[in-house]
Amino acid sequence: AVCAELAFWTLATDDPLYRWHATLASRSEFVPPPKPVVTFWDRIPGPPPNEIFRSDNSLVEAILMFATNEEWGLLYYFVFPLAALALWRGGKGHRTLAIFIFSIVLLLLFFPLHFPNYTLNRDPRYYTMLSGAALLLFSDWALKLRASTRNATFLVMLVTWIPCLYVGYVSSDMGMEKAFARWLKQHSQETVWMTAFDASNAIVLSEFDRKLNIGIVRVRNNKLVDEPHQVLPSPLVAMRPDLPIAPNIAALSGSLVAVPSKTAVPENWMLETTVVAPPNALAERVRNILSTIKFPPKYLAKIAPSQGKSMKIYRAAQQ
Repeated sequence: AVCAELAFWTLATDDPLYRWHATLASRSEFVPPPKPVVTFWDRIPGPPPNEIFRSDNSLVEAILMFATNEEWGLLYYFVFPLAALALWRGGKGHRTLAIFIFSIVLLLLFFPLHFPNYTLNRDPRYYTMLSGAALLLFSDWALKLRASTRNATFLVMLVTWIPCLYVGYVSSDMGMEKAFARWLKQHSQETVWMTAFDASNAIVLSEFDRKLNIGIVRVRNNKLVDEPHQVLPSPLVAMRPDLPIAPNIAALSGSLVAVPSKTAVPENWMLETTVVAPPNALAERVRNILSTIKFPPKYLAKIAPSQGKSMKIYRAAQQ
């Protein structure tokens, strides 16, 4: 296994110890120092105030996350009541599943497992380990219902999952990002400046091609900004710690700069090209069907949000 690991990273990155070096490079970013223990409550895991973001980690937000996340459909509307019932009067197997579900949910929701910043984990991928236990508990209960009730219950689940599968599919489409990575490989002879997020996508989608000639610029609120003391985000520290950072917009003089289409740039910059996502056949078909039945046009763009994205490549004006 060790030989296979070393061989894989050698082929992928030319560094057999890539995983080890990446871990060391990002360790200080991902593992904040523990808070000092002054009172008994300091021994309870929890975030320092400056590490909470996106959420106040409240019980209400946790409930809303499971109740409104489209990727689960109505699954957890059934599972949590069934798990509570199993804890109260279920058999040994049912109680084991219920204990697993509740303990893992509480662990992932309220303990600081997400670094460098602590937050309520809102993405379903964090809760994948619950899926098996949740489906077992739901299926066991549903199969004991009368045939008509059972069929209606499974139909409700199926109907709520179909749009979820579609939304998940079109939202995760990375056609534009892949097209941009291909464009970068074709123009690797010249440094192209971009945001750290776009650089991360390009590096991964180019299969960690070290020939990509990339520089980092800062975009905030859809505007290029000067940030002389900017540091590389942890993912880039792990993947490409050598990437240059532009201290200010003037430093981009005469260079190629790639930014998302809604980003404002100086008026004297020249647009070189635009990279767009190739059309998604399924999304186009769904949009055509909805247009035919007079679906409100203002909502059609939301049917395939990834299809509206593009990257604009500018030539910065000479200073």
